Amino acid sequence: MPPDRGWGLNIITATLATGLLNSLWLGQANAFGADFELGASMGYGAGAITTTMSPRPLAPSYRVNRSEGPGAVSIFFGLILDDHFAISAEHSRFLSIGPLSSGYAETGLAGRWYFFGSIPMTSKFKSSESRVTLGGWAPFVGLSMGYATTDIRQENSIFPVVQGSSWVAGARAGLDFSLSQGIGFRPEMSYLVSVTSTAMSSTSFHLGLFTNF
Repeated sequence: MPPDRGWGLNIITATLATGLLNSLWLGQANAFGADFELGASMGYGAGAITTTMSPRPLAPSYRVNRSEGPGAVSIFFGLILDDHFAISAEHSRFLSIGPLSSGYAETGLAGRWYFFGSIPMTSKFKSSESRVTLGGWAPFVGLSMGYATTDIRQENSIFPVVQGSSWVAGARAGLDFSLSQGIGFRPEMSYLVSVTSTAMSSTSFHLGLFTNF
């Protein structure tokens, strides 16, 4: 039988799910209290949609491709569950420069597993008000899911507006660096693809800053 090419993703998914459940269930036993994080990022990327459209009733249908890029911006709010797992809610938009537009957007949830060390963060001991900074850097991998929408306009086209929406899911990887007490830097790559009949996808590389509190 041919090898199962999805075994790697299955292992990552199982590890993330197990770790997140353990963190939520056993979080009170952890030495550190959960911290929140708030941040924003910008970078390079593109969001695209492929659909079939007809210019008028009873006319032939055409395959239409539209995309926004190469700019990408994002804001996120996260919860650090323990020293190896975190989750966040995120909103991202992809930008075209000439003319300026941002007709592709994604909103969803992401989970990150720091597999090579503790999360660089500032955290509070549950037994006191003292805080400790875990410096350095830590790589992570993760999974994302959310909802994507498009409203991409192109003048002087037979299809001036292309709209669509879909649930999307994908993977991400990156690094967290501790710059100072409570301030972090995060380069991150992500890829999401639609899980419904509407063909949508996005690829991006972000550079972000965030704070813990």
